[in-house]
Amino acid sequence: TQTLVYITVSTGIGGGLIWNGTVHRGRGSLAGEFGHMPMADSGILCSCGARGCLETFCSGPAIASRAQELAERRPEALGRMAELSANSESITAQAVFQAAAEGDMAAIQIVDEAARWFARALLMVIRIIDPDKIILGGGVTLAGKTFLGPVRGFIKEMGSSSITHSTEVQLAELGKYSPLYGAASLAHELLQ
Repeated sequence: TQTLVYITVSTGIGGGLIWNGTVHRGRGSLAGEFGHMPMADSGILCSCGARGCLETFCSGPAIASRAQELAERRPEALGRMAELSANSESITAQAVFQAAAEGDMAAIQIVDEAARWFARALLMVIRIIDPDKIILGGGVTLAGKTFLGPVRGFIKEMGSSSITHSTEVQLAELGKYSPLYGAASLAHELLQ
């Protein structure tokens, strides 16, 4: 494809752009810093020093943090997430996704919240860049339809009948190996 956006959702959120068949790095090589798009005026302090970045809403640590906050406020609501974790401080995004896949309502709400923020960001990317495809990779996307299903639903819900798009949103076929292929490609490019 000639125009593609790759977004990894893991410990952080980042990505890359292929524009007209070539890698687009931007003026200061900042293209693809999707995790640091400002989504809210306030919120949790991000690792970049700003508040309200996408990464603080739907990265793996952000999802785990929402479950840990729930454990502090209402430990009885943890349900299956508690059973999958040694203690409330050790709840991971993986445990949240597994509990959500098994029908745990609190976990589903946490996943839906993250998916809504992520869908909003994807719609921004679609409306600004209008790429042929958006490919999603990283640890959070390994949750498959448990995460991608709500993301697609929220994209549709937030979409506009007058601003339609044909961008395909799909999971990376290389799964967790996508960054390794990217690193090898970059090393090859630098050696040329």
